[in-house]
Amino acid sequence: MAQRYDYLIVGSGLFGATFAYKARQAGKRCLVIDKRPHLGGNVYCEDIEGIHVHKYGAHIFHTSNKEVWDFVNSIVPFNRYTNCPVVNYEGQLYNLPFNMNTFYQMWGVRTPEEAMAKIDAQIKQAVEEINKHHAEKGLPPIVPSPAGGGWEGASNLEEQALTLVGKDIYERLIKGYTEKQWGRRCTDLPAFIIKRLPVRFVFDNNYFNDSYQGIPIGGYNKLIEGLLASPQPIPELGSPTRSLSPVGREPSTQPSPLGRIETLVGIDLPLNAGKYAPQQDNGGYRETADPANYMQLKENAKQMRKEPTEGEKSFWEMATSGVFGSKFRRQHIIGDYIVDFVCFEKHLIVEIDGGYHQEEKQQTDDNLRSTELKNHGFAILRLCNEEVIGNPQEVIRKVQLALWLAEKVPLREGFREACHTLV
Repeated sequence: MAQRYDYLIVGSGLFGATFAYKARQAGKRCLVIDKRPHLGGNVYCEDIEGIHVHKYGAHIFHTSNKEVWDFVNSIVPFNRYTNCPVVNYEGQLYNLPFNMNTFYQMWGVRTPEEAMAKIDAQIKQAVEEINKHHAEKGLPPIVPSPAGGGWEGASNLEEQALTLVGKDIYERLIKGYTEKQWGRRCTDLPAFIIKRLPVRFVFDNNYFNDSYQGIPIGGYNKLIEGLLASPQPIPELGSPTRSLSPVGREPSTQPSPLGRIETLVGIDLPLNAGKYAPQQDNGGYRETADPANYMQLKENAKQMRKEPTEGEKSFWEMATSGVFGSKFRRQHIIGDYIVDFVCFEKHLIVEIDGGYHQEEKQQTDDNLRSTELKNHGFAILRLCNEEVIGNPQEVIRKVQLALWLAEKVPLREGFREACHTLV
């Protein structure tokens, strides 16, 4: 696993995956890492009863650049999805973005001139009411923008929206959604959040103006997998025919004619030096526990060693067999936590997660735990129970790579130093 990489790419979303793809085509070797347990970043999809669910919110790919559109379709074909949102306000449906269909549904107007007149009249009325309120509060009045086409001086988001589209559009299509999104009243939100509200005086429900839009057939995971694939044989550096260097061998400095992409998910790296310097005593044993809680944590750790989960049992069998090439301790105390496994030589913690770690509250707790453990200077690799039990070869690959990578951190001076270290 000891090998040379030309690039360390942090994050496996569209940018990171595309960069890795292009770098591989140029003969470069890339290591793509992600702290999440999956590839794809925010475009990652989950398959739920045959439906591709965008886990982090809907993503519709759109561009007017034909070269970009042809590129993504060369990786995976896209469907011809057109984004035409519909808003339900008190049982009445309205098209978005704001266009002539919206204005007809709202006021029954049929021409752009009628719609413009309606909006302008509501904006004028709103400005009068806002300035009356400002005068009562001793605030400066709203005035026409010197650049033209708008107003200046709104004291909050509500006033800003009213001066852009008037009362009806604001109250029916903006106010409720915005307050739900921000968790605050629009009168308590700053005006700069809304700089402009696009209004189209044509009968066109297409949300985007771009020439091309769609979603990958089979979901975004197919696109990411295609970008990060390494279909060629994998030679040792400097040799087009031999396999990768084994653990411990120094890599060749001769560049390879073939590029390569390696991925590692579930890895969380400390970007700064640990805040707490561990003390060495007892013949090299690293005492890292909080003294105030140590005795209780020690008893808990002993009990956990007696009752390991199936995943922990499988990992410990691998660790004690020597396949990782480094020594691990199990159920070890660090700070206020008992970690599943830790390699002090490489400063790597391995956590074996059950299904409950996917729950929102547990993820919040895990993030707090990881932050504290990284403050002790440790990198953290998370594996799931099913993976450890059912795919030991992949676990060995991940752990060996994580051990190698953990030696290169913390990235004290940022990624420039890290790049020199990793190469």
